[in-house]
Amino acid sequence: MLWDIVNEARDFISVASGDGRVLFLNEAGRKMVGIDVEADISGIPIRQVYPDRIWELLQNEALPAARKHGSWIGETVILRKGGTEIPVSQIIRAHTKEGGITEYYSTIIRDISKRKTIERALQSSEKKFFSAFHSSPTMKLMIRLGDERIIDINESYLSTIGFSRDDVVDRTIGESTAWGSADERAAFLEMIRAGSLIDNFEFSFSTPGAQRRTALFSAETVEVDDENVLLLEAIDITDRKNAEDAFKRSENKFIKVYQSSPEAITISRLSDGTYIEVNESALELSRYKREEVIGRTPVDLQVFARYRDYLRILTMLRRNRLVKKLEFDFRTKYGDIRNGIVSAEIIDFGGEPCVITSVVDITDRKRAERALDRQRERLAVTLRSIGDGVITTNMYGEVALVNKVAEELTGWTQEEAYGKPLQEVFSIVNERTRVSCENPVEMVLESGGTVELANHTALIARDGTERIIADSGAPIRDKEGTIIGVVLVFRDITDKQRMEAEIQKMQQIESLGVLAGGIAHDFNNILTSILGNINLGRLYTRPGEKLHEILVDAEKSVLRARDLTRQLLTLSKGGKPLKRSGSIENLLRDTAIFALRGSNIIPEFDFEEALWQSEFDEAQMGQVFNNLVLNARQAMHKGGVIKISASNMEGGSVMVPPVGDGRFVRITVADSGEGIPEGHLPHIYDPYFTTKKNGTGLGLTTTFSIIRNHDGYIHAESTPGVGTVFSVYMPAVSVNPQNKARQDAGFITGRGKILFMDDEELVRTIASKLLRHLGYDVTCVPNGEDAITEFARALEDGGEFDAVILDLTVPGGMGGTETIGKIRDLAPGVRAIVSSGYSNDPVMAEYKNYGFDEVAVKPYKIEELSEVLYRVLKG
Repeated sequence: MLWDIVNEARDFISVASGDGRVLFLNEAGRKMVGIDVEADISGIPIRQVYPDRIWELLQNEALPAARKHGSWIGETVILRKGGTEIPVSQIIRAHTKEGGITEYYSTIIRDISKRKTIERALQSSEKKFFSAFHSSPTMKLMIRLGDERIIDINESYLSTIGFSRDDVVDRTIGESTAWGSADERAAFLEMIRAGSLIDNFEFSFSTPGAQRRTALFSAETVEVDDENVLLLEAIDITDRKNAEDAFKRSENKFIKVYQSSPEAITISRLSDGTYIEVNESALELSRYKREEVIGRTPVDLQVFARYRDYLRILTMLRRNRLVKKLEFDFRTKYGDIRNGIVSAEIIDFGGEPCVITSVVDITDRKRAERALDRQRERLAVTLRSIGDGVITTNMYGEVALVNKVAEELTGWTQEEAYGKPLQEVFSIVNERTRVSCENPVEMVLESGGTVELANHTALIARDGTERIIADSGAPIRDKEGTIIGVVLVFRDITDKQRMEAEIQKMQQIESLGVLAGGIAHDFNNILTSILGNINLGRLYTRPGEKLHEILVDAEKSVLRARDLTRQLLTLSKGGKPLKRSGSIENLLRDTAIFALRGSNIIPEFDFEEALWQSEFDEAQMGQVFNNLVLNARQAMHKGGVIKISASNMEGGSVMVPPVGDGRFVRITVADSGEGIPEGHLPHIYDPYFTTKKNGTGLGLTTTFSIIRNHDGYIHAESTPGVGTVFSVYMPAVSVNPQNKARQDAGFITGRGKILFMDDEELVRTIASKLLRHLGYDVTCVPNGEDAITEFARALEDGGEFDAVILDLTVPGGMGGTETIGKIRDLAPGVRAIVSSGYSNDPVMAEYKNYGFDEVAVKPYKIEELSEVLYRVLKG
């Protein structure tokens, strides 16, 4: 039982032989020093658990004491495995046998690490307390409550009372003369015995020099070295009390004037800013009580809403000894910010330099001013937000106000225009006659009501710019209805009129386009017959024969006539582009020569060999190149050379514009004309933007739109006085070598039954000849109804047509779109071609969406017709 108790004890218990070898160590002891509980430690020297210095202590003091007195008790340290020291309390008992020989030692050790940590923390806390106590600027005193003796006093207190530490410490209040007379010491003792009830207790006492001091005392009971101690704190208010006494001795007359003043008046020391007097008006304004202000500073009370205002006043006082009517913001006791005007002056008051300050509250006035400013701001914002120009004048026609829009339209700013006669700022003439218009102010004053300007009124701005305006004027009346001025409201309608004119032009162009489209349609039908017959005639001749040459020349003339009809079609062209793969070279060359015909400008061409092909609508791209060449022609008044080039370009090498990856054909049109001003360059593609007197402002807009519809890009670079370069980037397409070989070989023959529908007999006749020459069996009909009948009959007879060619437009009959729908109801897989000489219909551009497989634009050569049929029948 004893063994279990010892082994399970929480303290270190060991038994060592007289020569210091371990006989027994319990489990708690093993864990404390880090020895395995199962390890055999018999015979190990006990000194291994002690640092050398501790073992030396035990050898020299503890063990001899234990042998002499039977036991020794003390605090030491032992070593944990790894060398860590553990603070412990230790009891060593010496066990002797007969003859006084020590047989063995028993040791009980307890770990006191936590206690030591707490003691160190307490010592640190006490050290901090005493450090704060002695370094505090506040007077501090500690009195032991048991015997009312002073146990400590700080330097602030000693310097105030004029005694040394030896004169005070370890004495009672009654034993020291440091606390004034006997009556004063008795009063002080009475205050001390009040203990924790002391809070801002005012007490006066005499110093060795017979100087009276006054302080505010507060007390708190604390524990120091296990004793209850009264901690006294005191604030010396002698200076404040002296200031109060000095003020009380000031003249009654001054006090009466001072106190009765409606202005908020304060008096403060110049040296530290402490308030020594405030009048009732200042207290009412600040919301403070008198005792809350006296002895404090503006900084303490946070009087100034902006500290820099306080510094500014002090700087002005030190420099000029005077501050007059300075606006500032101040803060009341409850945090309200108010506006005031402060005046201040340095005076001699009570024998020292002070500052007398007066403040007039102008918060209500400032609020009224701010309300008026807001009203003016709202009016100004309203005028700035109005999209019309606004000018107001006085009764004499002198400008009073000009809003932002009016500044932009007239070229006069508000500051420049103010006070000037209206005619100087607002110069208006009749656009057509150039005669000055009547002064609108005079018209309003004469009529007494609203007047409007006549039509075609032009405003001439300060820089000479003219704008067509619509204007009205009205009188400005006061509350009594008396006219006190005139307001003019006007707007720039130049763009509106120009747009209306352009819309009228566009309507005329649209009408002309309809007419041109109709003419081109009929003309193309005739050209189809002429071109087809010439093609056939040429095929029956051999190269080198005179007739063959004549027919080739005739064919070229017809193709030029076809180009002319396509120029006409550009007036009526609409919808998406009708793209065909091919080289842009011939179109670019022909368009440039046509656009420069009759001018003093010649084109210079530079085309890269093996120029890549691209997909484009020949008529639309012809319009693009025509616009670019015409612009270059109009810019070169003195004539010269327009350089036109086309080259292959990898998109990744082009930075501006960012065309992206892929292959492109780059076309450039470069002139040596007057160039485009830098400020105009970003706007050249804007609708209706033009610098030409008779320009529409739609040419480059149309050009940009067409190029974007072709998935291309356009970029302009210009230097005024040097010239302009337009670059067009068209996506390149790959050409099937077999298709190229077929194109080079001429027309392609074929076999099969073709149903051909066209309302023009001439077209049907030549188409029949061309198709038979190509090897096809052809049936011709004049309209959609007959086409459906023939197609149904052929189906019944088992001789289905291989392909149908349908004219898009049949006057008075069923056209191609409706016909193909009904034919596909009969035979969904039929191969169909739409044909027309009037290509502005969207069906020609998006033929697949309308049930067709291919398109043939009239007039067509036999080679073109054979290629279309080949693509339809062979895929």
